[in-house]
Amino acid sequence: MKKTINFPVYLNKKIFLDYLVPFLIFLIFFAIGLNVYKDYGISFDENFHRETGKLYYYLLKSFFINLDLSEKAFVSDIKTAIQEFPLIEGRLRVSIMTPALFDTIVEFYIDLKNITAIEEVFFIRHLFNFLFFFSWLLFFLFNSLKNI
Repeated sequence: MKKTINFPVYLNKKIFLDYLVPFLIFLIFFAIGLNVYKDYGISFDENFHRETGKLYYYLLKSFFINLDLSEKAFVSDIKTAIQEFPLIEGRLRVSIMTPALFDTIVEFYIDLKNITAIEEVFFIRHLFNFLFFFSWLLFFLFNSLKNI
C-alpha cells in the first residue's frame, strides 16, 4: 500500500486576490505585449521623434566620448537643426527644442546594437515604448500593493 504525502497549502483568499491575481494578470499582459509590439503601426510624427532623439543622442555622445573638438556637436548645431525642421502649425519646433529622454535612450540602444534597418529601428522603438509603459504599470501595482 502506497502512502501519499499531502502537502497542505493554505492560501488565504485575501492573499490570493490581492497578490496572485494581479501578478497573473500582469504576466499575461506582459506576454501579450511582447507578442504584439510589432503590430503598433507607425504614426506620422514618429520619424520626427526619432530625429530629435538622434540629435540629442549625438550631442551627448560627442560631449562625453569625442575628445577631438573638430568632431564635437554643439548647442548651435541643435539650433541650426531646429531651424531646418518643418513647421506643423508652429508646434514642431517647440517639441524639438525640449530634450526627449525616451528617444535619446532608444537611440543609444540602436547605436549600441548597430541597428541600421529602418523597420528594425521602429520595432525597437515600439518595444521600448511597451517596456517603459509596462515598467510604470508595475511601479503603480507595487505601490498600490504596498498600501493594502
